[in-house]
Amino acid sequence: MSDRVPIAKAGKGVSAPGHGPSPREPAWQQQLMGARLVPGTAADDYLAARGLPADIAHIAGARYAPAFFGRPAVVFPLRAPDRHIVAVQGRYLDRKQPRMRTAGTKQAGVFTTTGEFATTALALTEAPIDALSLARLGMPAIALCGTSWPGWLPVLLFGRHVHLAFNDDDAGDSMADEMGRVLTSIAVQWQRLRPEGCKDWNQALLAGKAIRPNFPSLLASET
Repeated sequence: MSDRVPIAKAGKGVSAPGHGPSPREPAWQQQLMGARLVPGTAADDYLAARGLPADIAHIAGARYAPAFFGRPAVVFPLRAPDRHIVAVQGRYLDRKQPRMRTAGTKQAGVFTTTGEFATTALALTEAPIDALSLARLGMPAIALCGTSWPGWLPVLLFGRHVHLAFNDDDAGDSMADEMGRVLTSIAVQWQRLRPEGCKDWNQALLAGKAIRPNFPSLLASET
């Protein structure tokens, strides 16, 4: 992306900030040319409408891409364990379909609200918006950007306390059951967390049901 935020180290087919794409640069990375910081952009307006301040999005590495495959989008980076960006998920800001697009090697990365993987307690969500909603409440989060995850993720979670904060629906329950079995098999502590009376965490945030002084008290949990 731009604004001196490199997508990966030099020598991996990614141009240095401020330079044009190299001939080897993957097409999805070329779509990020011209991407800039969120404040003052259409992405800022979109996130504000979701109850999310620009500074939280900035920490996570989100950017405004005016022409992500031809359409304006807020783009969320998916990182490998070494923090290099291996893919992005764009949430389009117009009213056209599709509403989002993931590009790059999605199966190799996840979106993290801290830009790293150093926290001892964190939540797992499906969408970046829900991860940022939890970060707004003080809980670091990782978004899978879908219903599957990289093979390296459960091992990386070893030694942490994991909150399975997937959507409160059948798909979210299925994901929690599957991930819970995997985490249990490698002795990772986890619990299922549901947004109080809402489908997802952004809905809960906007409804005012997720804003409490003590984060754990607002969660309906089950192990």
